[in-house]
Amino acid sequence: MKTFTTPGPAALMVRFAAGRLYVRTAADDHDQTATLVDVQPANPDSSADVEHAAATTVEQRGETIELIAPTSKGWFGRNPRLEVRLVVPAHSRVDADVKSADVQLAGELGEVFVATASGDVAVEHAAELQAR
Repeated sequence: MKTFTTPGPAALMVRFAAGRLYVRTAADDHDQTATLVDVQPANPDSSADVEHAAATTVEQRGETIELIAPTSKGWFGRNPRLEVRLVVPAHSRVDADVKSADVQLAGELGEVFVATASGDVAVEHAAELQAR
């Protein structure tokens, strides 16, 4: 798990092909100064998933936390799958572009942009929402 200092709402940019994305806002004021990011293989027994999780980059650029998985396909065109969990300050912005992943956003978020070709999207609260 990585921790980034974000003294106010963060801006997330998330890019990966397959798996599950879960973002929730911090539960109390003490947690409002950091963003926590955890990237795991969806199947820890799959070497493709494990290698893909290890190759995923997570960096902070100013107030933006960028999570970018490499573009790759496994056997028979199957994308390696990730399990991505983030805890962010309230009112954070989420920009997620996933190909075949479920997206679950919990808590009070700011602007939310979600693009997915297939997968379920659930958003508890967003100041503004665009989904495609």
